[in-house]
Amino acid sequence: MIRHGLGEFAQRLKLPRAMEKAGEWLNLSLPENESGQPTAVRVRLAFEELGPTFIKLGQILSTRVDVFPPDWIEEFEKLQNRVPPVPAEAVRRLVKEALGSEPGELFAEFDMRPIGSASIAQVHRARLKDGSEVAV
Repeated sequence: MIRHGLGEFAQRLKLPRAMEKAGEWLNLSLPENESGQPTAVRVRLAFEELGPTFIKLGQILSTRVDVFPPDWIEEFEKLQNRVPPVPAEAVRRLVKEALGSEPGELFAEFDMRPIGSASIAQVHRARLKDGSEVAV
């Protein structure tokens, strides 16, 4: 959160002073592409980086128009269908862990570019060795 310039939340939540100063201690600065970004954008980016649980939280928060202003809702809605895909190397590792072998050994073809990406999964096109097309 601090990396995305959200250290002020630590203060608002009355977290220990150590948490407030963590950004200074770690010499973390706001990524250049986020400088000047509204807080809602920085929260969405932090949720994306924090992973599936926080992406799901953001999706839920996107429905709370009674709690958040429109600019926040708009950012949280981006977590519904614009989640960054898992990198190819991580996909290889996950397939190997889940199915016991590398994608190249299990499938005749495996497209590392996802056809869909969401909060807890993404989908890849593949072809079994018998020629059947499948979604993984």
